[in-house]
This record gives sequence, C-alpha cells and structure tokens, in this order.
Amino acid sequence: MTSNTMNLPQTENRADAVARIEIREATDADNEALLALTRATPMSGRIALRIDREPDFFALLRARGTAVVYVATHEQEVIGCLSAAMHTSYVRGTLEKIAHVGDMKVHPQFRGRGVTLRLIAAIQTHLQSEGVDICFSLVADGNTPVMTIAEGKHGTPAQVQLGRFFVDELIPSPFRRKSRKYVVEPACEQDVPEIAEILDRLSQKRNFAPPISLEEVEKCIQPAGSGAFRKMLVARERGRVVATLTVEDTRNLRQNVLVGLPPSLRIAVAILRVLAFPIPGLSVPHIGSQLSMLYVRLMACAEGCEEALRPLIAEARAQAYRHRFTFLSVGLHERDLLRFVVCGIPRFTFTSRSMATSAITPDRVKSLVDQIPYEDYALV
Repeated sequence: MTSNTMNLPQTENRADAVARIEIREATDADNEALLALTRATPMSGRIALRIDREPDFFALLRARGTAVVYVATHEQEVIGCLSAAMHTSYVRGTLEKIAHVGDMKVHPQFRGRGVTLRLIAAIQTHLQSEGVDICFSLVADGNTPVMTIAEGKHGTPAQVQLGRFFVDELIPSPFRRKSRKYVVEPACEQDVPEIAEILDRLSQKRNFAPPISLEEVEKCIQPAGSGAFRKMLVARERGRVVATLTVEDTRNLRQNVLVGLPPSLRIAVAILRVLAFPIPGLSVPHIGSQLSMLYVRLMACAEGCEEALRPLIAEARAQAYRHRFTFLSVGLHERDLLRFVVCGIPRFTFTSRSMATSAITPDRVKSLVDQIPYEDYALV
C-alpha cells in the first residue's frame, strides 16, 4: 500500500530513479495504492479539495463508462496515475464514443521527472487504438501546473479551452418555493417516457451529454440502495411533466474533503457559521472536514417552461436541508441558459475549465468552441 511519505532517491541517483519508473495499465490489485496516492495529492486551485475514492478507486470510473487507468511505478510502488473513461455522448447532436480524461496524479516526491508526460502518452495511444477522437478534461481554476501541461508547453498535445464551468454550492433551505402554475412532486413510473424525451432533447443540444434512455430514467426513480439517497423530481403543468431534475448523494463513489479556501471565502464561511447557529440542521463546512454534497443531475425542461425549474431547485434545497447535506451542488457551463436557476440563492462557487483535444483528427475540437458542453459533476 502506498503511504503519504516515500523514500526520495538521492540526488546523485536521480537519473537512475527516472529510468526505474515504469508505466503500465492498472489492475484491481492497485486499488489500495491508488487510494493512498489520492490522499497524498489533493487538488490545488482557488478552492483546494481532496477527492477521496474510498473504498473502491475504480467505482467512480465505472459509473462514467468503460474505463482504463495507467499507473507509474517506482520499485513496484505506485507513484502516479491517469485515467480515461470512455462513453457514448452527443457531439454536435450526433452520438460518438468520447473519453473523459482525469485523475492526473503524481506523488509530490516524484514530480518534475516526466511522469505525467509518459502517462499522457500511454493514455493517448490507448484511446487511439480504441478509435476515440474527442477527449475532454476539467482543470480546477488556479491549478497552474496542470494548465501548463494542457496548453502543450511540455510537448503534449495542446488542448482547446471550451470555457468555464461554475459549480454552485447552494446553501440548503427548509423553505419551499410556492408556485401557482406548477406542481412539484416525486416522479412515478408513468412519467418515464415524458422525462426521457425532455432529458434527451436537451442532451442533443449539449456537447458530451449522454443519451437518455427509458432504462436510465427508470433507474433514477428506483430507491438508491442502502446508505444512499436519490430522488427524481418533476414539475407538472395541468398534469403534464414539463421539467425534471434528480438529486443524488454519490458519497459511495467519492468523498470531498475541504483542504483550503482563499481569505475571502474563509471570512464568508465564518459569517455563515454565525448566521447558521440558530438554524437547526444547517451544516457549515470546516477546513479538513468532508463535505456532505447532494448533487443535481439530469436537469431539463420542455421548451418555454424554464420557470418550472425554480420550484424544482427550491424543493431540491429543501431535500438537502432535510437530509443534512452541507451543499446542494449545481454544475453548469458559463454559457448555459439554465444558470438562471441559481440567481439570488446564497452559494459558494467552484470554477473549473473545460479542455478538449482530438486524439485522431487534428484541430477538430476547434469547431466545438462555440458549443455548450455538459458535465455531470456528481461523477467527476
């Protein structure tokens, strides 16, 4: 098992140490080592997080699609990794096999030795062999080392920036938004066809959004299982489903630990802690604590019914409050017109940048810059 401390090779043996670093495809036997590497490599940025993956590092990747993980080893100890999850999604309205590349991790004691570049080369070769052209990734705002690599300054393929995602962490609320026009309630089996049609129609307009099947919707309506929470909600107008969203707790796949905040947000959290004191059940984050997150997924509405999303978000905030979640998390691209749903709601905002590259067809991703990309932050 990888520990958070390693024996750094002596300076005079640095070249030998680099030569002994090997790149190979990970197996299930690497799980404990990858979990330890994750704990040793928190994600830097304006808001610093450590995303733990207990108890199964590979579970989150399986939830995204068909995954491959490459590891770097030194004397059989895992000191770096990079993953790619392949799945079918819409690209300019057409279904295509694409890959989400992530988990770029190198132990601090082995940085600056070309490990990341070798991992990228291995992943790139694998994706080309699978016929995957479009690869995309997310970089936390303020993560300068990774941005340098993404810009191709170290000889790697330059990625095209597709804009920012704003992940708004909404403060839960016990209050529901009353609506005279829409009825908000849990979805039922009879709603499945209407919900699937609404969701898939929106997916076709978002790059990297997955197709939505009847089976996927049916799964969201079912109970999440022991120790988990999930609920699909709908808004009805005259009995017809016109909007939907799903709230889900994915702590069985990933755990967010708050590592650091900039001074301005530290002050804001301190103020929130004072204001929240008389409100029972409202959880306020602490540095070093695990954030209890309830994620908004599969949010969409019928054309012309955008306002139906407001009471749905209000109900989602109430669900987050009732089940004692720290935040209700909504992640949308900066150009996504649905971002209006968070206006006026107290929140903290985490910013990441969307990057993409073409593994087979050079410069293809440049044609996607004017499109709105999609990302499911419950599975990042």
